[in-house]
Amino acid sequence: DLFKNSLIAISCGSGTHADALRLAADLTAMVEASTYFSDAVEVDGLLASGDLLPRLASVALVLTAVNQPGWREGRKIAGQAFAISSIPAEAIEGNKSLGQIALQNRESALRVLDNMIAVLHNIRQAIADGDEAGLHSLIERAQKGRKEWLLQRQESDWEAKPQTEAPSLAQILGRFVGLGNKKKR
Repeated sequence: DLFKNSLIAISCGSGTHADALRLAADLTAMVEASTYFSDAVEVDGLLASGDLLPRLASVALVLTAVNQPGWREGRKIAGQAFAISSIPAEAIEGNKSLGQIALQNRESALRVLDNMIAVLHNIRQAIADGDEAGLHSLIERAQKGRKEWLLQRQESDWEAKPQTEAPSLAQILGRFVGLGNKKKR
């Protein structure tokens, strides 16, 4: 059940034979996954946001922290937030492969990095201005967006309306590594 309730993107060129597409879709159905037909450029853009950006952001987070003059002391009090946020930086299989992925998908990588820099600038500006309401609004939108994504991801139901109760960290990690019980449809 490795692919059960997952999403498999099928990307092909314009000259692809219909039987090949049907075979790919049938194989996806056999492993009980949902099919997502897309062109390669769109898939690259989506992967840049959902996979590449978190890895690059994790690298940036670690480099920012360890390059601070006070890191020698700061590392002693770095806690759970740093540990969780830095996992993607450690989990990268070979630093050259991440670099190659970013360079091969340069346009999308630059776009998502620019978007993140703009959001970081907005957060920075709210802090600089002492705008508590604006900062709270940004944080609240992020929390709401994450909660909605996580609940929909766990259910593999992308049309579901957001619920109010979020799962525990143990449930989240268990499901992502295949240890937790998946909810039945």
